[in-house]
Amino acid sequence: QERQEGNLTLHQQQIDAMHVQLTDMQQTNDQLLTTIEELNRALEKEKIAREARLAKVKNTYNQLVGALEEEIKRGELTISNLEGQLSVNLLNKILFDSGKTVIKKEGLKVLQSLGDVLSKFPDKALQVAGHTDNVQISERLKERFPSNWELSTARATSVVHFLQDKVGLPGERIIAAG
Repeated sequence: QERQEGNLTLHQQQIDAMHVQLTDMQQTNDQLLTTIEELNRALEKEKIAREARLAKVKNTYNQLVGALEEEIKRGELTISNLEGQLSVNLLNKILFDSGKTVIKKEGLKVLQSLGDVLSKFPDKALQVAGHTDNVQISERLKERFPSNWELSTARATSVVHFLQDKVGLPGERIIAAG
């Protein structure tokens, strides 16, 4: 009988330990369910915010296309939307003569139109990426532009200065890249 009572006490202790373990597991499960619910809410908020950002980009794209319709029709520029990043591509031949960094007259007009539109979006950061043609740098230009890298960067800087100085876009919004 004493042995049976000892076994009973041991089993009761095991049952009590299992109850404690079950309570801990239930608390962990409840915490996990709460975390999942919070993550789902955060995910839904992010989804709504992403859709709003995409709608804003689409609106910006539509406004750019509408405002620069003539330039697009003339083939002077293209506008593309890739993963929420808008790209406005201007033809080098409209902006610069080969080996030059001075913006041509017709390029100034296109940049002014573009700048006027971009000024309507003060929250947008701009990256101006300069390019060159595939013509090697001539010997007379080698001292100033050792390679097309320097020429492309100088062209980007020329455009940035125009957008900042003539159009009035804040310099902190513009990045020059070659």
